[in-house]
This record gives sequence, C-alpha cells and structure tokens, in this order.
Amino acid sequence: MIIYIHGFGSHGYGSKAKVFREYFKSIGEEFIAPSLSYVPALAIQTLEELIRSYHGDVYLIGSSLGGFYATYLSQLHEVKKVVLINPAVTPDSTLKRAVGNALNFYDESSYEWNEKHLRMLDAYRVEKLSKDKFMVLLQTGDELLDYKDSQEKYKECRLIVEEAGRHSFDGIERHLENIRTFFAVGDHFKHTSKVQGVGHKLYSTQIYKDALAFALEAHADQKTPQGLPYSFHIVSVANEIINSLSMHRISYDEANIAIMCALLHDVNEDTAMKATSQYVDLPHIETIEDGVAALTKDTTLSSKQKQMKDSLERLKNMPKCVQMVKLADRITNLAPAPAFWNKNKRKAYVDEAKFILCELEESNPYLEQKLKNKIDYYLVEKAVDSRGFTTVDNYLVFYGNDKTLALDKNHKLYLKTFKAMNRLSEYVKQAYEITLFEKCTNKETLQREKNIVGLEYISRTLNTKDLLYLNKHTDEKIAKYMSIIYEGEVVICNNFSK
Repeated sequence: MIIYIHGFGSHGYGSKAKVFREYFKSIGEEFIAPSLSYVPALAIQTLEELIRSYHGDVYLIGSSLGGFYATYLSQLHEVKKVVLINPAVTPDSTLKRAVGNALNFYDESSYEWNEKHLRMLDAYRVEKLSKDKFMVLLQTGDELLDYKDSQEKYKECRLIVEEAGRHSFDGIERHLENIRTFFAVGDHFKHTSKVQGVGHKLYSTQIYKDALAFALEAHADQKTPQGLPYSFHIVSVANEIINSLSMHRISYDEANIAIMCALLHDVNEDTAMKATSQYVDLPHIETIEDGVAALTKDTTLSSKQKQMKDSLERLKNMPKCVQMVKLADRITNLAPAPAFWNKNKRKAYVDEAKFILCELEESNPYLEQKLKNKIDYYLVEKAVDSRGFTTVDNYLVFYGNDKTLALDKNHKLYLKTFKAMNRLSEYVKQAYEITLFEKCTNKETLQREKNIVGLEYISRTLNTKDLLYLNKHTDEKIAKYMSIIYEGEVVICNNFSK
C-alpha cells in the first residue's frame, strides 16, 4: 500500500494527492491519502495505526511537513521505501512563523498553531537514516524551505535536484514512473507478501503474563514515588520495549528476553525475592538471571555514581536486548520529576541519563532516539506541579494546622531533611494519629505565606502526646527522623522576608 502524507495546513485531496491517487489506482495499487490533524502527535499516531493495521509492505510519499513525518515513520519495519518531495528538515524552526491562527487550505478555516506543537515536532527528529530507503525530490526554487538543508541531510540517499520550481513541486507527473520503479510496484513487480490473521508474532503474550504475575507478587504493595502501584512502572518499561519492536525489529526470543527483564528489572533491588530459577520458572531463565543482575545496582559500593557505572559496565557484557531495558527504564523515569526534587537533583538525574545513553549507544536506535528526546525536554530549571504548570521552586512549603513550614530547596542538606520530615509526618499520623502536615507544594518566594513556623512547631506538636520528653520511652523511628531534622535545621526558613 502507498500512503501519501500531506504538508502543513494541507489535506488528503490536494493537487499532488489527486495525481498520485489516480496514477496508483490505474496500475492496481492500493493508495490512501489521509487528511491528518494539525497536531503533530495525533498525525503521527494516526499514521502509525494505519501502517500497522495493514498486513503487507507499506510505501510512503511525504511532501513538506509530510516528508518530515515520513522520515520518522521510515523506522517502522513495515515501511519499505520512502519518497520525499521538498521535505521539511527542521519544521520546529521553520514553522515558528506560523504560530498563531493558521489557515487550513481545504476549507479556509483557521486553527491555533502554538509553541507546544513546535515542541512536539522535535520529538520526531531522526538522525540516523537508512539511506537505501529514500528517494528525495528537490526544487531549488522552493520559496518556503531552503533546499540545501534537505540536500545536506539526505546526501547519501537517492537525490534528484531540479533547478527552479517551487515548494509545491512543479511537474510531479514527470516522476511517477521513477517513483513506481523505486517502489518496485505495479503489474510488473511482486512487492507484497500479505499474511492471514494477525501476522508475525513479535513476542509471547503468555510469557509476558507469567513474568508480570511474578513481578506483581514480588513487589506486592510497593508504590512508586508518585504513590502509584509499582506495577505502573514495570508495565510502562515493558511497554516501551514492546513499542520499540515495531520500530526496530529484533528476534522473537530476544523480544521475550527484553520484556521479561523489563518486568523483573527491579525485583532483586527492591524486593525480598530474586529473579532466579529458585523463585520463578520462565524461559531463558539463565539469561534473565544475568540480565536482571546486571540491571541491579551494587549497594555495597560507596556512591550512587559508582553503583551506576558498575551496573552499566556489567550491562555492556550482556546482549543488546538486555541493554535496551536500561534505556526503556530511564525513558519511563524521565517523566516530570517528583515535586520535592530540587534543581540540583533534577540536573544530576538528567546528567545520569546522558551517561546511560553514552554508555549503551547502539543497543537500540529507536529507544536511543526517544531517550535523547526525553533528555532534551527534561525540565531542570523549574518544577512541574500536578496540573502540569511550571514554577521556579526555591522553597518546598508544608501546610498543617494552619501553620506553614518552608524548606530552602537550594541548601545542600535539603533533600535529606525533606525526606526525614515527610517520613516523620507519615509515621506519626499512622502510629499516633498526629497531623503534622497535610500537604506540601513548591513556591518561588515566601512573601505571601502566613504563620511561618520553625522546628519548635514539630516539637510542640509531637509533645501533645509526650513523644519527645526525655523521661519517656523514645520511639526509635521518631528519634531517627528528628536527629536528621535537627541536623538540617538550617534548611528551615523562619525568616518571613525570604
């Protein structure tokens, strides 16, 4: 099947789409030119679903922004060849001039094109091309795009550059036979090997279920930092692996190994069980044991940096189908950071992601590119709240009993102090029904905060049940948390002017 992908603001019934529709219909080829959403993510989703639903080879023709989309979709194994017509290379840059009310050329209606859409486009940028897949048609008279950008990007591909012309490409009819020959379609070619049913299996759903069942048993009631069941995390990592299978094909056995390692990757590190034959009966169990072990950090090492470096060194000795799990894990974890993280923690985390990407390069092109995109758009300078809004987070503010307690997020002892205070609040509420704090949030300044208190508030509240009096039996957990809080008292902001 041939799919034509139109450009920005266009539709599936434009002039080039009509030419291609009539031509391919005349030679007995399936052809479709969908009218796509102006929202990049929705357009890509529609095209991916269309391609994957067709049980046979797919060929793409992309014009302008459609050429950019086609380049991204060329990574799908179903896509065999791609023809680009005056393609956009950096639409996130060239389409900045369209921000505002843009025109739909089909009915001259308008829609809002904004910065969020531009950011979406950058996620679909492809650096590594399969040069044999592409034929690129350019005209030097393109009044909207600089043909030299495409000439440079696709220089190792089959490239046809014509003098003069324009962005819409004059005389596309002259290239119909060239495109047909390049695709190797029509009555004189055998190009499609259609299959019945669901087609070739990428992985075993039964193995997925068995591995997930063991992982759920092992993690039990464990939660993510966001308070979600831990299954959300491990399933998300496995889904990243599954999504990659259509973009970068690996063998059936390799896919199953990758999925099992994804579902079990935190078992050794975070539970009382182990991903070994002693606990679970799964195929390829020896590889799974070694893979999960390599994905597990050695906590006897003195620092988290040394632990990560050691784990990556061991992963580099594992098959690529195991290495790719680490990429999928970090892709999943590079969601907006937990609210309590400060800028230094966010920066350290994204720097660590860059180190992972560097160490495991060439393990999986699709996941590498996705992780790179995640790194590029990870917010370090600002925090993101539960509604998706960003803020400069100089302070983490606790609220409880009409009191406000603020922590300086830029202090080196902040994270340690926050964790102790948060755990103390949770513990005394559960064990003694004492409410220290009800919620916390990020703030840029404390100018509008009222009833700001210090360490004495915590002491006074705990002593409503005699929990800190020296002549009483001291709760060991409270003593542990308070010791850390006393050490970090300098993090607590008592001065309203801050």
